[in-house]
Amino acid sequence: MKKKELFIFYVTVVLLNTVILGGCATLDELFRRKKPTVKDPTAGLQQVINYRRRYRDSYILWRVCQEELLENLGRNRKKDLRLCYVVVEYLETMQDCLKQEKALEIARAVQKVRDATGELVKRRLSRSEMQQLKRFLSREGRIFQKEFSYNKMQDWIKPNVRYVNPDYLGDDKD
Repeated sequence: MKKKELFIFYVTVVLLNTVILGGCATLDELFRRKKPTVKDPTAGLQQVINYRRRYRDSYILWRVCQEELLENLGRNRKKDLRLCYVVVEYLETMQDCLKQEKALEIARAVQKVRDATGELVKRRLSRSEMQQLKRFLSREGRIFQKEFSYNKMQDWIKPNVRYVNPDYLGDDKD
């Protein structure tokens, strides 16, 4: 065989192997022309932040996580830590949805929960300390449900906000 014929033979063997191993889709992707993606000029122009729905959803999810934390506290340390972080996160989301006066009140409740669960994060608690933490979280949860329920906070929730995407505004400056 000549060099040219040998080269063609190797190229065909390589192509056949890629087709056999990868299927015809790999060749199809190589030779198919990609459609250009057209960016919608109004995509992300405005986004409405609905604080009422956000507060309601966070309140419901906080109650569920709080109940699960109280029910399973002390059984699995990793799950306890994760639930503590999630509970505090939902409380902070609720705090962001409220006007300044009530946001300060809820901040105190969040700080109490954060301090109480901080001991759980720092070290392993004994059985009696775990029961004490469970009673404290249960008591604070009942107080929180009584004071910051969705029905009582409807007057204190921020109004809806329309958010304009800064990337869209950046295009107009040029």
